[in-house]
Amino acid sequence: MCGGVCIFFFNETATTEIYTLSLHDALPISAACVVAESHNIKNNAMLFYKPYKGIHIIPLGISDPVFPETSRTELSLDDNAIYLVSVGRLIKRKGFDTLLKALSAARRDMKQLQLMIIGDGPEKNNLKKLANNLSVSEHVLFLDSVDDEKKFKYLSVSDIYVLSSIHEGFGLVVLEAMHAGLPIISTDSGGQRRSEERRVGKECRSRWSPDH
Repeated sequence: MCGGVCIFFFNETATTEIYTLSLHDALPISAACVVAESHNIKNNAMLFYKPYKGIHIIPLGISDPVFPETSRTELSLDDNAIYLVSVGRLIKRKGFDTLLKALSAARRDMKQLQLMIIGDGPEKNNLKKLANNLSVSEHVLFLDSVDDEKKFKYLSVSDIYVLSSIHEGFGLVVLEAMHAGLPIISTDSGGQRRSEERRVGKECRSRWSPDH
């Protein structure tokens, strides 16, 4: 597909930092191939950078995850609860504030809903305060950063994976959740759109808004 040895990769960071980086500075004229991780990243790169060359797509992949045998009892979780799980760095772009608001609204009709958030970051204290203000702090587990083995344990005992990001160029953790056999609820923005287009999932429009 590509000749030569000089390859420039667009990834999530490259396409979101559009105000600090120009393609003329980033892309060597001698590059034989320009590669993006997803159609969304390709489209953003074409829109903001207007590269000299066409962009090829090489999706990221993962090795088959190993899900260690475990149980909710081992992880001190409630056998009767419905667990939502989400993994990511605790930054504003990940939309965990919206997820907490959605949990608060959903628990009005589904009292057994619980949420596990795996990750750490600068928004952690703000999210804990928001959970407290929404009266859901008792139903949210902030699990901080964990190693892969522990992450896959939590995924294997969860019921639903939620991707609440404002934007993701390519969400590897969605692939991991799919390996765990979890149904996925995702925002309608970014690389995950291709899953619905390929009939892996179904597009559902919600009348709920985080502002109401």
